[in-house]
Amino acid sequence: MVRILVLLSFLATASSAQSRERYLEYGDLATIKTNYSDYKKAGDLVGIQPLLLAAIHYREADLHKGFYSKKRKTVTKNIGGPFMLDLGPLNDGTEFIRRIRIHERVVYCKYFKNCGGRIPRVSHDFSFAVLVAAHHLKLKSKCGFKTEGCMAYAVWGYNGRASWHVDKNGERTHRRSSYVWADPKNGVNLQMQYKRRDGTVNKYTDDRPGVMVIYRELVELKRTGTLKVGVN
Repeated sequence: MVRILVLLSFLATASSAQSRERYLEYGDLATIKTNYSDYKKAGDLVGIQPLLLAAIHYREADLHKGFYSKKRKTVTKNIGGPFMLDLGPLNDGTEFIRRIRIHERVVYCKYFKNCGGRIPRVSHDFSFAVLVAAHHLKLKSKCGFKTEGCMAYAVWGYNGRASWHVDKNGERTHRRSSYVWADPKNGVNLQMQYKRRDGTVNKYTDDRPGVMVIYRELVELKRTGTLKVGVN
């Protein structure tokens, strides 16, 4: 009887997994496979799973190496690179660029032990942009990246840990962040909001999947052999 119940439970879980709506398409997987060596190199240097970096890349730039505008259907270079490095303030372009340049030098000197010569730019060097994103993500971690909860907390920090991400008890949590957990195709609808220049707040339901949702999908696709990438 116990064996029958276990089997039924397994079949129910498998059925649920198969019925889940996915986000990644064939072209996305091909791009991730092409970029994987860069994700892995940065991940190995910093201590982060490569597929988590791929998931952030998907969320930030639809896997493009430049900034992608859905409205204009074009790819252009963005000062913050494909991982949208944001060191603010955005309303002061000169200061924004200055801070990014300083951060690029800090990362380059730390991981390559060489501060001389030309420092790469996240807006023009994809491999370096992945490393800078990985380093920035690590700075937001409080417990490493071995568990999903720790990863989610770091990803939440990467996006800024908005003060309005609170549960019903008023506690701040990454569970309320659409950047981390939105899954609209499967009924998890979370809100985004931002303040306009005039001070008013714009609120809307995020129609894009969160980083951890994409990360879970990538892990599963790799497990089943659909995504064929490295062993890590």
